[in-house]
Amino acid sequence: MAADLQDRVAELEERARRFILAREGEDGWVNYIQSCLLEERKSIDNFLTEVVALLQRETLSQTKALLDHPGDADSRYLCA
Repeated sequence: MAADLQDRVAELEERARRFILAREGEDGWVNYIQSCLLEERKSIDNFLTEVVALLQRETLSQTKALLDHPGDADSRYLCA
């Protein structure tokens, strides 16, 4: 919980450093583009986190199955 809070505070501090106080003109567009990029980065990070978690679960499942039933192992997964 504390780590999540520290991460959120660090994220907000980083965002505050990057943004210029402006709502229109060139600085406003810079803010808008940076905001879009940060949102895209966050969504990519979330996606990759899910992919890694899925791979870990699948690897764990396959490993457990191999250990529980070593005779049923598919030969293509075994090293020579």
